[in-house]
Amino acid sequence: MRLTDNLILADTCRRHLEFLINEQNSNQSLISRETGVGRTTIVAILHHRVTAVTRETHEALMKASGRPPAAPSGFVDALGSRRRTQALIAFGHTIPYIAAKADVSMNGLRALVFDRIEHVDEATELKLERAFALLQMQPGASNAARQLGAERRWKLPFEWDEDSIAVRGVRPYPSSQERMREIRLARQAKAQAVAA
Repeated sequence: MRLTDNLILADTCRRHLEFLINEQNSNQSLISRETGVGRTTIVAILHHRVTAVTRETHEALMKASGRPPAAPSGFVDALGSRRRTQALIAFGHTIPYIAAKADVSMNGLRALVFDRIEHVDEATELKLERAFALLQMQPGASNAARQLGAERRWKLPFEWDEDSIAVRGVRPYPSSQERMREIRLARQAKAQAVAA
């Protein structure tokens, strides 16, 4: 339904977004990258904070498939590598340390961790799998890395099933009560630091 020539009710977009997220195992970031619509706009639509969207936004969201673009030849979806690296950071390993152990670029690893790349080459994936296998049972020494992992709610290595860590829509094992407390405290500390 149209409100004006340029504004359309957001209900149809909201239902489509809910379908993509709930039924197609997509997420807000993927949809945002695919459509060019800001993630904050997508969140506002999903949480009923807006009742109407522009025609351009409506058309872009309705065309969304919610799937990552196909990886070019020699590349794979970065999801598994990202989850492995984030888990190691949450376990106390720093990006420079992981990059050195995996023999990969620190800048490339940082881009991977913070979701700025969608694909990694197969060699990088293999290097990160090996580094994960080597480090997943050894707690890292960095409290700052642990803090970052807790603030971001990144899962620990043992919360992932290694056979399905790279599969979209797969959920990790539930966090322990201690981990949930750690996450809560890290988020409270960050909020206090921002307020100060």
